[in-house]
Amino acid sequence: MKRFILTIFAFMMGLTIVFAQFADPAVTGVAFSSTQIVKGQTTLLTVSFANTGSTTIPINAIELTISTAYSYYTSDNNTAPVGSGAVLFNWIHIGTIGLADVWQGSNKVAIGAFEGGDILLTVTGNAVSPSFETTNINVQPVNNFNDFLDWPMNNNLQARLKINEDCKPICVPFSVIRIKSR
Repeated sequence: MKRFILTIFAFMMGLTIVFAQFADPAVTGVAFSSTQIVKGQTTLLTVSFANTGSTTIPINAIELTISTAYSYYTSDNNTAPVGSGAVLFNWIHIGTIGLADVWQGSNKVAIGAFEGGDILLTVTGNAVSPSFETTNINVQPVNNFNDFLDWPMNNNLQARLKINEDCKPICVPFSVIRIKSR
């Protein structure tokens, strides 16, 4: 009986070790190089991506989507994201979906544990925005869901950008300007 219990215990420990290893695709950071630009100017969106899990992400197992606020700023739909993280993906420009300009990438190589890099996308301000507009970055598994950890806070991040009117040399609301009388 003792031998049987030890065998079951060893088997259960082996299962625990096997199931403890998971790939974890994660967006670890996102930011614009400048959070406010003038209409017509560009800024660089940097998305930091990593496999924060202990096992390799297989080829074509994940999808990363970058959705910019189309009404206010867009990317050049002919220039795919670049950078050390971007080369891990095959990128396609999906186009406009709702109010978003969407780039989507699926991993074209296996991504080892703790591997990744930055994904860079240049966007141009097209229209003045009333406030800071949101770009959504999402990463999700597309197959073998049981092989992945699922930490929603790592899967979806947002960056915000405001587009201002070009006003040189300075912007001052008309109501603030006072004319000095003699």
